[in-house]
Amino acid sequence: AYAEALDLMRAVGVSMVEQFDAHFGRFDALRWSGRVAESVAGAESLLDAVGDAARWRVQAGLGVFLTETGELDAAQAHLNQALESVDLNAHDRRAEILVSLAAVHASRSQHADALDYYAQAMDAFAATDRGSPDTEAVILMNRANLNAVLGQTNEALVDVERALQLRTELFGEAHHLTVEALGFRSTVLTELGHFDEAIATVRRAIEIERGLSGGESLLAAEQWSHLGLALHRGGPLDEAREALERALATYLRHLPPTHPTLATIRNNLASIYGLQGDAEGALGEFLAVYEIHEAISPDQPTVNLAMIASNVAETYVELAQVEPSLAWAGRALEQGRATLPAGHWVLGYFMSVHASALLLAGDSDAALAEAKAAQALIRDSNTPAQPIAVRRNLDLLVRIHEARGDSAAAAQWREKMEALDAETP
Repeated sequence: AYAEALDLMRAVGVSMVEQFDAHFGRFDALRWSGRVAESVAGAESLLDAVGDAARWRVQAGLGVFLTETGELDAAQAHLNQALESVDLNAHDRRAEILVSLAAVHASRSQHADALDYYAQAMDAFAATDRGSPDTEAVILMNRANLNAVLGQTNEALVDVERALQLRTELFGEAHHLTVEALGFRSTVLTELGHFDEAIATVRRAIEIERGLSGGESLLAAEQWSHLGLALHRGGPLDEAREALERALATYLRHLPPTHPTLATIRNNLASIYGLQGDAEGALGEFLAVYEIHEAISPDQPTVNLAMIASNVAETYVELAQVEPSLAWAGRALEQGRATLPAGHWVLGYFMSVHASALLLAGDSDAALAEAKAAQALIRDSNTPAQPIAVRRNLDLLVRIHEARGDSAAAAQWREKMEALDAETP
């Protein structure tokens, strides 16, 4: 329908600027059906066909599409240029671009920057009397998702319920934008621990989406991912694994293998494989997650890369593979020391993983020294360590002393570990 409308417009001499709504309606339709690469190509073809005054509109849309394909640097460049070109009093337009910039930073796990852009977007929306109500819904929904990740769940729930209300009133339930809002609601409910309600919400979203586009779109993949997360946290692991594998397979029909969206799904799959005793399966997913984050930040150390390298090292230890476990543990420490404060407990966790690899290699002296250094760092960190990290290193110290035949020292560390278990809910 959009292609036919564009042909008619061209036939009667409608200007390119007047064709914009039809062009971007078509690009959005392609995007929602999972053909986002065609949206990118179409928007890029318009860049040279429009004048400077209208170029920002193309760049704003192109930035959105490039974010979905994982080309974050290019997306940010186009969005920044669009924002610079828009009149300071065009608050509705600025709000939409600011939301898109927030999404770029969220995709890089730059949470503080993303929240700042959402705040700017909400201020811009509040300053206009002609903006689309759905712009408010988009801001609220994305801010809710980010706050849920950061643990601000009550604020997230207020935002996502309002966003769902707005979209249901605007579009009805049987609409892809309402489906998207239901998926976001499920994520927030999952973070709140309301698993049954989260699962019911996203199953409804999946049912509606199947009726709209057949269940194989990017939107469908997103809902299966939401379901997998909810089931992982509060349901049978077999069902969670099935949902996440379906999400991954659907995403891979539409997105490149290093797209940032796939990192969370693969990381959750790795966790499930590990819990089910499938270390080889977990390793494959962790390695894929590392590749994704390398593509996001090429030649640049990040905390995410350090964490994933540590997960890879632990899995190699579980598989009793000495050389790769030492190599990946060393990589985690290198990345961590380049990106974390010197006294942060997470560095102690990385040291503990390295100590495990040293123990596997048969060097109990080096393993003991590293584990004791890790224990001191975890204990003295200004940021309180997660109990699971504390327990992991205490258990490692028990095992090191047992391997050295020092049962008395092993008993002392075991006593500390049991005391921690008694204090931890």
